[in-house]
Amino acid sequence: MRRALALALVGLLTASPALAQPGAPAPPPEPVPEPAPPPTPDTIADPTTAAYDAAMNALILGDFATAARGFDAVAAASPDPERRGAARALAGLARTWIDGGVRLASAGHVDALADAAAEHRTGGRVSFIATNTTWGLYGGVVLADLADLEDARAWAGTLFLSTGAGLLGSYAVTRGRKMTSAMAEGYWFGLMLGVGNALLLGEPLGLYDGESETSEKVQSAVFLSGSALALAGLVYGDQGGPTAGQIAFAETVSLLGLASTWLGMAILQPDDLDGSSALTVTALGLDASAIGGLAIARNLDWSSGRSRIASLGALLGGLGGVTAGVIAGGEDPSARTLATLTLVGMWGGFGLTAHLTRGMKPDRGLAPPPRQVQVVPTVNDGGAGLSLAGAW
Repeated sequence: MRRALALALVGLLTASPALAQPGAPAPPPEPVPEPAPPPTPDTIADPTTAAYDAAMNALILGDFATAARGFDAVAAASPDPERRGAARALAGLARTWIDGGVRLASAGHVDALADAAAEHRTGGRVSFIATNTTWGLYGGVVLADLADLEDARAWAGTLFLSTGAGLLGSYAVTRGRKMTSAMAEGYWFGLMLGVGNALLLGEPLGLYDGESETSEKVQSAVFLSGSALALAGLVYGDQGGPTAGQIAFAETVSLLGLASTWLGMAILQPDDLDGSSALTVTALGLDASAIGGLAIARNLDWSSGRSRIASLGALLGGLGGVTAGVIAGGEDPSARTLATLTLVGMWGGFGLTAHLTRGMKPDRGLAPPPRQVQVVPTVNDGGAGLSLAGAW
């Protein structure tokens, strides 16, 4: 009996070693799972994600109207308050750009704008060089006249050197410097006014006095007057802010004023005007019309091309008036009739041409530069995104 109890006790101890070690800790209980937190906007799938991305793509591509509509839809439907606020802000930004005429600038477009700016800065260089080359040729004539050159080889050499000096000098002066179309046009306009005034006022000022130095006096006066007013026109074209088309319009009006003064005196035929007085009145007509043309042109958007076409229209109208006067007057037309019809035809041709060319593009110097925005990828500690650079 004792042996049976001892064997049973040994079997029990060998079958359960854990029970044979007194003081062993009990196994820990199974953890009870915590209840899931309530859903938040961050954990809810936003159904407007695709619409938000599409609106952002439209904004990046420059389709601001589509972007504004897309962001409005996201702001109205998104469960995320932060996304709603961002969508409203981006929709307002897109509409601001629409109202401001903003265009996104790609790398190629930025290069094109830089090229256009460079072209505007130096767009009058070729015209300025051509004008100075011609003026240098005339300067050679003046020098040869002042030096009383009689040898043909001396004349040819003087003209060659002066023309080359005008070409190379103007090329060197304008290299790397600003010479806009308005500056070159103002230079030519001033040169024209200076030469015209010197020729018209030569006799009233006593330059034609019958002496042997008459030619030298007239040539010097023409060259100095033309050079002085050419420089004044250059400064006006740079500092006065006109466009090349506005100065070209003033040139056209000044020529019309000159012709109108002549024709007006032929129509009125005043008996109290001698040769000097008539030339003085003509010079005043030229200068007054030039000043008036510049004043009127400040309110116009005419391009140089439109002004040139209007000049041709005035010329054709004047020729038409002469033709009509000759036909109406027969073999001996009246000078007053010819002058009247020429004056009417000239201004009529100018007015008709100005009306017919009203659809031409304005001078590009008057177009405001488009406001540009660049979209630049940006990476920071918080993540990646886009930054916008520009003005709007």
